[in-house]
Amino acid sequence: MTCRRMLSGTAAAAGALCLAALATAAPAPATSSPAQDGTLPALTAIAGQGMMGLNVYRLLEALSDDIGGRVTGTPACNRAIQWGLATMKAVGLQNVHAEPWQLKRGWTRGTASAEMIAPAHHPLMVDAMGWVGSTPAGGVDADVVPVNVYQLDREIANHAGTWRGKVLLAVAKGEPPEDRSAAFGEFGALLVKAHEAGAVAVIGG
Repeated sequence: MTCRRMLSGTAAAAGALCLAALATAAPAPATSSPAQDGTLPALTAIAGQGMMGLNVYRLLEALSDDIGGRVTGTPACNRAIQWGLATMKAVGLQNVHAEPWQLKRGWTRGTASAEMIAPAHHPLMVDAMGWVGSTPAGGVDADVVPVNVYQLDREIANHAGTWRGKVLLAVAKGEPPEDRSAAFGEFGALLVKAHEAGAVAVIGG
């Protein structure tokens, strides 16, 4: 099977900045706990109202729907910070401010498309994985090589030498590992090895 894959993303230059929104109070002397000073019932009531009140869902809607995904270092991240600052000030918090910090590299999702061109033509539904690079302009045409994600160690040890110039297609065959979360974490190692081996793209399920 031969596959064409086009992927574009934006990897920001070193030194991209993102701001962390903080709401801090002035230093206060050590006091007794809420359970000791009698404020626990009032604090519990406030927490309950915060969880059950409609305003919580309005805030969540504004952050999730109006701003959307907020990958670190992106314009949406900074919009979310400004929203957070304004919202915290609006509810009466004091000393609300943003603190700059430096991010070595940022990432913004671009467009992604892929199609199988042989032995039959089929469009594929794909999306870019976060924090990965782009294929060259115009995309790449390459043969597809399956990689069994249930046996990544064996695949890397036995077949990485054949991956240069290929598109790796993650497949799941055989008995799944007992710890699937750990197996998912190993997918990053596959991406690193694929890059080192010269694979042109990786398509994962």
